[in-house]
Amino acid sequence: MDEKILIKYVDELVNDFLNSPFQDFTTNEFLNESQRFRTENMKKSERMDLEDSIMDFGLKKKLFKIVEGRILMLDEKGIELKDFGQGYLKFEKSLKSKPLDWYKIVPIILTVVFGCLNLYQKSEYSGLKNRFEILKSDFDSLTVERDSLKIELNRLNNKQIEYKDKSLPATSQPKNPSDLKTD
Repeated sequence: MDEKILIKYVDELVNDFLNSPFQDFTTNEFLNESQRFRTENMKKSERMDLEDSIMDFGLKKKLFKIVEGRILMLDEKGIELKDFGQGYLKFEKSLKSKPLDWYKIVPIILTVVFGCLNLYQKSEYSGLKNRFEILKSDFDSLTVERDSLKIELNRLNNKQIEYKDKSLPATSQPKNPSDLKTD
């Protein structure tokens, strides 16, 4: 039997024939009471084949489970199909996993990228802070050394001035003979 036809039968059985998802049934009862599919004109062998095909399809797709003999009941997947209420084909499409859409992928990518940038920035900040502290201590030590060298330079300049003052003769003669005035 063609699967499309079987799906139509199963849709009617699950959505229209069964009042409760926990109701037991037989495919024979369903075919006797079916509003859409008239099977009175079918031969007995064709009808039996149809019953078996519907039952096999439901068992194979795990929509039905056997309670006793030929008495069936909806399985978990069959109950979900009844609750879904839009037919077997749409139900199967809804069960298939869908790939992520761009509007879902882009925020994930952006979150990962900005998270990585944030981690990099934090690590660089701590590295820069450490380097800043080292440079600050180096600057402070160089400032102290510079100040001590300035003091030493001033001291040496003062000594040199004192030395020059002591070494100059007490004469007040000009150094250049042209500076002498003749009267």
